Amino acid sequence: MKKIFLLIVILGCFFDCVNAQNIKKKQVNLDCDTTANDIFTIVEVMPKYDSDSKQIEKLITESLDPAYIQKVGNSSYYISLGVDCMGNTFRYTVLRTADTLISNKILSTLKTNSKWTSGKQRGNPVNCIINLKFEIKNGSLKWVTQRN
Repeated sequence: MKKIFLLIVILGCFFDCVNAQNIKKKQVNLDCDTTANDIFTIVEVMPKYDSDSKQIEKLITESLDPAYIQKVGNSSYYISLGVDCMGNTFRYTVLRTADTLISNKILSTLKTNSKWTSGKQRGNPVNCIINLKFEIKNGSLKWVTQRN
């Protein structure tokens, strides 16, 4: 009787451990051609912003005082961000800025309005890091590039 009870206890612990491991597993997109640690900087097809870049420009410009933009003058802002294999963004970094307030507005707008198509390598979506350039010329903000 003790042996049967001990066997039931051991099996119960075993199944609890297996169940706990299954619950902790991260959901993985099987279409992704990468592990969680692989991040590409150059891929065959770079990530693309799904909406119109003019929308982002408008949102950033509307969040800033026009007089402040005129005061800053002509300037460039370089932002780096990651796009994972499912189109979600991560790891936002300001690479170069002429004004902290403007670069922070660019970052916050990108974070809240990020709809991306992931980059592809060998025809499969992968995690990528891309660099974006924004410029202020003659009082208006423009998204200049979408490349590395």
